Amino acid sequence: MRLFPSYSLLAILSAPLLHAEKLASGLEIDVTDRITCSRPTVLGDQIEVHYRGTIWGTKVQFDSSYERGTPFGFRLGQGQVIQGWDEGLVGMCIGEGRRLTIPPSMAYGDRAVGAIPGGSTLVFDTVLVSIDGVEPPQSESPSPTPTSTDPATSISPDTASTTTGIAIPSSDASLPGSHGPGRPGDHECDLLGDFSLLVQSSLGLLALTSLVYKRWRETPRRPLKIWAFDASKQVVGSMMLHVLNVLMSMLSSGKFDIKDAATAAATPGPDITPRLMRRDDGFAQYDGSGDAPNPCSYYLLNLGIDTTIGIPILLLWLKVFHYAFSLTPLARPLISIESGVYSPLPNRSNPNPQPRTTWWLKQCLIYFLGLLGMKLCVLGIFLLCPWIAWVGDWALRWTEGSAALQITFVMLIFPTVMNVMQYWIIDSFIKERKDPGARSSAEAERAEAARAEQAHDRDEMGIQMTEEDEDDANENERLLKGADPTHISGRPSAGSSVGGGSK
Repeated sequence: MRLFPSYSLLAILSAPLLHAEKLASGLEIDVTDRITCSRPTVLGDQIEVHYRGTIWGTKVQFDSSYERGTPFGFRLGQGQVIQGWDEGLVGMCIGEGRRLTIPPSMAYGDRAVGAIPGGSTLVFDTVLVSIDGVEPPQSESPSPTPTSTDPATSISPDTASTTTGIAIPSSDASLPGSHGPGRPGDHECDLLGDFSLLVQSSLGLLALTSLVYKRWRETPRRPLKIWAFDASKQVVGSMMLHVLNVLMSMLSSGKFDIKDAATAAATPGPDITPRLMRRDDGFAQYDGSGDAPNPCSYYLLNLGIDTTIGIPILLLWLKVFHYAFSLTPLARPLISIESGVYSPLPNRSNPNPQPRTTWWLKQCLIYFLGLLGMKLCVLGIFLLCPWIAWVGDWALRWTEGSAALQITFVMLIFPTVMNVMQYWIIDSFIKERKDPGARSSAEAERAEAARAEQAHDRDEMGIQMTEEDEDDANENERLLKGADPTHISGRPSAGSSVGGGSK
């Protein structure tokens, strides 16, 4: 017979004998506060439960709904919680209290999860608060006030068919830094924490620096304002993409839910939802082990897909949107939506046309819509292949146990390498084209746009086109159709330089 510690003997004298039942699965159910009712819980009920979770044989509390002030809601028997909860809370009346001693096979298995060591038996003291659509029984007794109690270390769920649950005083009701059950890295990888935001700011600066270096290596070098327009497209687009990635990662891993977010906003404290709940939206699917992919895994996969197969998807969307917008009044002149072209050709009335912000805004709109289309395709990949999330978990396994290392790798090192590659590749596509065929077509459109603009100005001012103006227009058209389509009168050729080597 196993001996109890002295403080457990005091608990035996002061605590009532609890009804206990041990199922064949190893789940142990102790009724701590019995309530009689005509309508107990059944599979499929939407219920709310107050709980306190501890590791069996220790005083370590890893989570508690009482600290948040609101019960935890879920649908019973739908795989939204660990298996021990789904089975242990069936047949329970509103107001009833139960202690669930859950073996590893019905909790998180042999894998270490956050503050929970691998192979841990978990103990949950629960009280059923409500059943959706069911009135509380008239004989319902008030829900017990939570006390800082822990399961007795002398009770083993594996040594008896029925046991007596014993509540013992605890001087350490909560372990600092313990955030509750979850997958490795859960609650460590906080995509919106202070450290994460600092790392993300550093990432943006490093990515922009790569474009500065790229311009420095260019021959001929783009004028500063033209380069700034090109670079700003990617910078603003990357910011939008980053926000989408963070939101997708939090939604995908169950870190963020509209209903739970509203509750969390009013009640501070740790949230058990991403740890006990499985999402039914096609992302974090429950596999029986209680694990759910963490946000860093999804962010890593999001970024990896964006910067690889996402690039050709983006270019395809840009072609689609460019063609679509070319059929609208926004494409007046047509060259204004040509990526990288921000000004018409020089002419007699405007020998040095400046880049136009309106043209840049048109091109930004097309680029941002292309990014959004690409993200929708990536979202489709996650929906069609939910198993891909575990690839991210596998890739981050070496960072488990270190929040700073995981966040630094996922939010700085990996994105810096991948984003620099992505920036360089995309920049080569969105800047003004320099190959003879493409340039000839673009310059012809620009010349046509310039002539149309001049004609519009003359019509408004009532000025007739002179013979000299017609000669200039014809000369420009002749040069565009000549042997060297890259050379235009009054405009430097591709091989020449302006201002000491800058085009």
